[in-house]
Amino acid sequence: MLDNELWKESIYPRIDMKLTGVNLRFLCRVYDIKVKDVKRYLHLASVQSIYDWFYGKTLPSVDHLIALSYLFRLPIEELLVVKKVNSEYVKEDFHKKKKRRILFYYSNF
Repeated sequence: MLDNELWKESIYPRIDMKLTGVNLRFLCRVYDIKVKDVKRYLHLASVQSIYDWFYGKTLPSVDHLIALSYLFRLPIEELLVVKKVNSEYVKEDFHKKKKRRILFYYSNF
């Protein structure tokens, strides 16, 4: 596999912005929390950033994620939706490179 092809595939967990937004919108509906309530709770100037989260344009900051986890009484991991990892690459290529580095390191002694 070429190096530029590796970047197209997920080789480590990544946050799915769109599905995270859908999840946050869903949690607001389930807990019957209005966008204006979230705005007040997080001391935001406007509701636009919250709608940006809902539509997957941006993600909440770490501070806001912590505050939202307290608001919903859920761990942060329950707020975020993570894309799957290409485990085939991780298992094969990563471990081969790691083994090469270790052998190289010890061959210099």
